[in-house]
Amino acid sequence: MNARTRKDIRKTLRHTQVRKGLSSLHLGVHVTLMLLLWGMGVYLSQRTYQREDWSRQNLTELSDKTLSILGEIDEPVDMILLVTPGAEGSSLLEDVMVEFEAQQPLLRVEKVDPHRDLARAKQLKDQFEVVEENQIIVEYQERHRVIPLEAMRILESDEVRQLGQERRMIGF
Repeated sequence: MNARTRKDIRKTLRHTQVRKGLSSLHLGVHVTLMLLLWGMGVYLSQRTYQREDWSRQNLTELSDKTLSILGEIDEPVDMILLVTPGAEGSSLLEDVMVEFEAQQPLLRVEKVDPHRDLARAKQLKDQFEVVEENQIIVEYQERHRVIPLEAMRILESDEVRQLGQERRMIGF
C-alpha cells in the first residue's frame, strides 16, 4: 500500500468515528428533550388535576346535600367496604367512595375483598360482628354501623318490572 491510500483510510476512519459520535450525541439530545417534555407534562397534569364525571347519568356526581354533609365532618371517619368484586354495583360503589375521599380528606375508605384477604375479612367479621359479605362498615369515633350493600342501592322504578323486564341498579 502506498502512503496516499493509508492517509485516505485514516481520514475515512476518522470521519466515520466523528459521524458515529455526532449521531450518538444527536440521539442523546433527543432522548433528553423527550424526557424533559414528558416530565413537564406530568408536572402540569398534576397541578391542574380536575375530577369529572363523564357518565351519561352522572352516577358518581355528589349532590349538594352530600357535599354539605361531607363538609361537616370534623373528625376521621373510616369506611370499610367488605365487598366482593363481582357483587352488583361494587365498581360503582368504589367510584362513589373515591369521590367521597376526594371531597373530604378526613374520610378514609378501605376496600377489602373477603375472598382474597381472608385474614383482614376474618378480623373485620370478629371486630364488627359481620355475618356475611357485601357490607359497608362505617366507623366514627368509638361507634360503628354495618350497612348491607343492598340497602344502598337505588333500583329502577316498579314500572320496569311491570313491563316484564328485570330491574337494574341505577345508583346509590
